[in-house]
Amino acid sequence: GYVGFRARVARIDVSPFVPTAAALASGARSTASERTDIGAALAGAPEGGAESFFAHALARWREFDGSLAYAAAWRELAPLAPTLPLLLYNRARVVDALLRHLAEPHTLARRALLDLLTHLARDLRGEFYPFFRPVVLFLAGTLLDPRDPTALEEVFTALSYLFKFCQRQLLADLPRVLTWYAASLLA
Repeated sequence: GYVGFRARVARIDVSPFVPTAAALASGARSTASERTDIGAALAGAPEGGAESFFAHALARWREFDGSLAYAAAWRELAPLAPTLPLLLYNRARVVDALLRHLAEPHTLARRALLDLLTHLARDLRGEFYPFFRPVVLFLAGTLLDPRDPTALEEVFTALSYLFKFCQRQLLADLPRVLTWYAASLLA
């Protein structure tokens, strides 16, 4: 039935846990007991023989997201990132494609694309850092809709992972990061 705005906002869950594959497949919100700790979920190599977490997530979301928006993104991204070396080589094109597809109004693939963005940051770490500021400003400026609790949850979750995966570079560049971050918050 109908759920009011306040109730939807109260149910927002931005946590350091990721839903299990069963929860993703069912599409239902998972409870804390059904989630895995981010450290455990992200330890080790990607599953299924994928060479990068991005390639694994790209294939996984193809199974879970049947939207035309995701299919279009997949057709553009799949040839650019089948292996980690190719992903590294094509990193600027991959970031550009992800942001372009995310910029489409009311895209049904938002959750998948944000997840891919975080996996890209995870795979590239230091190589992703030059894109960190434009990506964060894009997410905070374009996708952050205070009237859409689902978008708020998805964007803040993506932002938290981006900060996690780039923390070493952020700490090394802290004075400059604080300057642009404070300016963007006050804008």
